[in-house]
Amino acid sequence: MDEKLKQQIIVRQSQLKNSLDYWRMLGAKPTLIEVVRVARVLSVFCLDGYNEKTLELVEQGDKYLEEKFKED
Repeated sequence: MDEKLKQQIIVRQSQLKNSLDYWRMLGAKPTLIEVVRVARVLSVFCLDGYNEKTLELVEQGDKYLEEKFKED
């Protein structure tokens, strides 16, 4: 396995943990797909850096979370 792939795996594993920590901080009980979605957004940001593609992905994630936790 090449070094780049190893680093990507480490980043993704780390972001899964960060995703769980994030959901705990919100006091939410996410579905498995929600945990994976947040981890994916964080992983893309870590691996690709700040650019238009990642900014769009982060904004989509924010919209989803705002809607999920919208106060009525």
